[in-house]
Amino acid sequence: MASIEAEFTEERAMLIQRLMKSTNVHLVDKANHAFIWLCDVEVLRGMVRHAESGTPSASQVALSLRAGPHVVKQLKSWLARRTSKSDTDEAADVEPATPATPSTPTPATGESPQPSPTTPSKRKASKSESPSPTKIPRVTNPGLQRSKTAEDIAKARDNGRCVVTQMGEPVQICHIYPHSMGEKTGGERDEFWMLLQAFWPVNKIEQWKNDIFGPKGTEMPQNLLCLSNIVHDLWGKARLAFEPVEMAADGTSLTIRFWWLPGTKLHGRVALCVPPSLPASLKASPLNAKLWNCETDAPIYSGETIILTTTDPVAMPLPSFELLHMQWMLTRVAALCGAADVTDEDLEDEDLGDEDLEDEDFQSGGEMASPIPEALPPQA
Repeated sequence: MASIEAEFTEERAMLIQRLMKSTNVHLVDKANHAFIWLCDVEVLRGMVRHAESGTPSASQVALSLRAGPHVVKQLKSWLARRTSKSDTDEAADVEPATPATPSTPTPATGESPQPSPTTPSKRKASKSESPSPTKIPRVTNPGLQRSKTAEDIAKARDNGRCVVTQMGEPVQICHIYPHSMGEKTGGERDEFWMLLQAFWPVNKIEQWKNDIFGPKGTEMPQNLLCLSNIVHDLWGKARLAFEPVEMAADGTSLTIRFWWLPGTKLHGRVALCVPPSLPASLKASPLNAKLWNCETDAPIYSGETIILTTTDPVAMPLPSFELLHMQWMLTRVAALCGAADVTDEDLEDEDLGDEDLEDEDFQSGGEMASPIPEALPPQA
């Protein structure tokens, strides 16, 4: 049976108990809590070994469990969302796709075809025309312009329809690894990858990097999906996630699983030893957003299987299995800590709350550390 919490094994629970005992850290913020319960188990074994070693690296492990709100800021960047309530162009890195010629869609699940007040124009504007005011704002910096070739390939591959709902309009060509993340400076980008390196082994990090840091960066069909506006918006808010299941050996089909995710609020600390709640039977988002298959009118529930196909895996490659796996891990972490819904003000409040913590919950002392224990060697 499919599980949204396959990582929550008995071994992991025992390792976390040992980690809690050796560091004397009993309560952690929700972001670190989610990372610990979803991270690579070999990395977790390494944390426990260092925590139990009695060496200076033991204190570094304890400090890393108290990393603070900047972890949530990195997750917000991953979701490609703004950090201010006044910013409303949350999907500015995505432009609407024009409908493709109707074709037989691949088996999938979908959404009720309700009209949207922000439905994009059905035709592409010429270069001399101004964009329609109903369109999502485009990036105007020439250095950030999207690759039309990659978008066209992804749209043709997905038959111009949302791969989840089979809705034909309005649809967007959406990034798995956010376009905005690909434009970050070296230092900002390194901080994000250093965070991931604290919870996944070097070989996994390299697999993820290899699939995104090529000559075309984020602008390649392997990093793009056709999604309806509502599915894309819910995905960007960590209300749903896609679990990669299997890629065919010949690259002509990719099986993914759809999951609704629970909601939570950032504030507050949770017991490290108690696993987060990831219900496997959700039928809607936390605020009751629901989706339907536009071909069958069947509702879409957690655990639904979706099969993406391509007639030419070379010219029209399917989405990257590795990038979808990265998305699967980080979107669940973001949902479990409420990263999508926090503002800068919320994070500042969280910073102030950290200053008031009692030493009984953290006996190692010292200033708040980076989530990366510098004294710990990276996991191979």
